[in-house]
Amino acid sequence: MTEESEWAITIAHMKMESSYKRLRIGASIFSPIAAGLLSAQLIATCFVYLSDQKVLELVRAVESAGYLPLPAGPAIASLDGWAAAFWGGLFYTLSIGAGLTLLTWGSLRLWQVLFRGNRPILISLVALWVGLTAAVNLRGPVLFPSLFCLLVPVATAYVCFRTQPPASGSSHLAWMAPTLTLVALTALWATQMNTDLFVAIRDNILLSNTAGRRVSDFYYRYTLYAAESFKSFNQKTLRSCNLESAGDRQMTRKLEILLAHHDVLPLPQIKRPDIRVVSAGKRLQLVSSAGRRMEVTAEELRSHTDQVLRSFSDLTDRFAPLRRMTLAGLFLGFPILMFVSVYGMLHLPVKFIMGPVQAALTVSGICLAIGILLFLPMLNAHPMTVTTQNIDAALAADEWPPRVAALRYIAKHNLEIAAHPGYRRLLASPLVVERYWLARAMGNSRVEETYTRLLPMIRDPHSNVICQAFYALGEMGRRAAVGPVKQRLLELDHWYAQWYAYGALRKLGWRQNPSN
Repeated sequence: MTEESEWAITIAHMKMESSYKRLRIGASIFSPIAAGLLSAQLIATCFVYLSDQKVLELVRAVESAGYLPLPAGPAIASLDGWAAAFWGGLFYTLSIGAGLTLLTWGSLRLWQVLFRGNRPILISLVALWVGLTAAVNLRGPVLFPSLFCLLVPVATAYVCFRTQPPASGSSHLAWMAPTLTLVALTALWATQMNTDLFVAIRDNILLSNTAGRRVSDFYYRYTLYAAESFKSFNQKTLRSCNLESAGDRQMTRKLEILLAHHDVLPLPQIKRPDIRVVSAGKRLQLVSSAGRRMEVTAEELRSHTDQVLRSFSDLTDRFAPLRRMTLAGLFLGFPILMFVSVYGMLHLPVKFIMGPVQAALTVSGICLAIGILLFLPMLNAHPMTVTTQNIDAALAADEWPPRVAALRYIAKHNLEIAAHPGYRRLLASPLVVERYWLARAMGNSRVEETYTRLLPMIRDPHSNVICQAFYALGEMGRRAAVGPVKQRLLELDHWYAQWYAYGALRKLGWRQNPSN
C-alpha cells in the first residue's frame, strides 16, 4: 500500500468519525425529545380513551332516559374507538408533554454543559421533579396527571443520558445562536401578546389559507375529546346524578326537575354518577364520584342552584393543577417545541457541509427568517381603525382584512348589522374568516331579514362558521330557532359544533326534560 493510499484511508476514517460524532450530537437532541413526546402520547391516548368511555356511558344513559345527549347522533360513534383518543391525546402531547419534555431536556443539558455534572445540582433537579408530581395531586390523587409528571421526565432523562454527546470546545458558541434566535422571536411575538392573540393567529394564519384551515379543522374536531377528560363538574355540559337517597318521592321529583334544568340529569344506571344527593336529616349531602361531600339545605339548593353547583365543583375539582400545567405547556412548550423541531431538521443536513458554529449561525438565521415571515400576516390583525362613521366604507373595501375588521367592530359594540346593507354581499364570500365574523356580527341583529339570512349558515361547509351561526342564533333570542338548531345538532358528526348548538338551545330558553 502506497503512502498516498494510507493518507486517503486515514482521511476517510477521520471523515467517518466526524460524521459519526455529528450524528451522535443530533441524536442527543432528537432522541430525548422523541422519547418524552412518545411517552406523553401513550399516556394521553389511554387517558382520553378512558374519558371517552365514561362519556359514552353517559350518552347512552341520557338517550335511554329520553334526554338530549351531547355528543349526539353521528358524533357518538367516534367515542367507541382509539382513533379519537389518539388524535385527542395530541392536545396533551403538544402542551404538557412538550413542556415537561423540554424542561427536562433543557435542565439536563444545562447540568451537563454548564455545571459539569455537579451532583448537588442534579439532586435539586430531582427534588423539583418530585415537587411537581406532588403539586398535581394537591387537590386529591389523580392517576394520569401523575403519570405525565413521573414518566415523561424519566423517559426524556433516560435517553438523554444514553445519547449524551461528546464534549466540544465550540458547544457554547453553537448553543448561543439558536438560543438568541429563540429569544428574539419570543420578543417579536410578545408584541402581539394580548387577549386577541389566538384570534389573530386563527384569522390571519389559519383560516386565511387552505393548509391553516386544515390545522384549524383538526384542532376543533378533536379538542373536546381531550378537554372533557380534565373538566371540572361545572365545566361539563351534561352531568349525571343519583337521587335514590334524596328523600321522599315528592322531594325527589322536585330535585329531578330542578337539576335537569341545570343539565344535571338523574341517571340511576350510571355506576359512579358525578353527584349523588343524599338526605341527611333536614339537610342534603352532595357527594362526588370520589366521595367528597358538601352539605346544603333544600332551600339553598332551590334558590341558589347555580351558586351551589359552582361551590360543589370547586370543592371536587381535582384537575385544576393539570389544566394550569397544560395551559403553560401550550403557551411555552409548544412554540419552543416547534422552534427546536424546525431548527433540528434544518441543522441535521447543514452541519455535514460546514462546521458546528457556522451551521448554528446559518440555521438560526433561517429560523429567524421563517419566524418573521409567519409574523407578517399578524400585521393584518389591525388593518385600519374602524369607527361608526367608516363601517360602510370598510365593508366595501377590496381586501378582506378591513371588511373583517368592520364585522369585528359590529360584533364587539353590539351594533345592528342591518343598518349597514353592505354586509349582504359578504354572505356569499368564499373566505371562511369573513363568513365566521359575519355570522358572529349578525347575532346582535333584531331584524327579521337578518334572521332569515343567518339561519342557512348553520349548514355552512366549514365548522367554525357553523359554530358562530349557532352562537348568533342564541344571541338573537328567537324561540323559532329551537327546532332548526336541534335538528341540525342531531345531524352533525362534529362534537365541537354540537356543543355550540347546545349552548344556543340553552340561550333560547330550551331545557332538558325526558321528552326531548
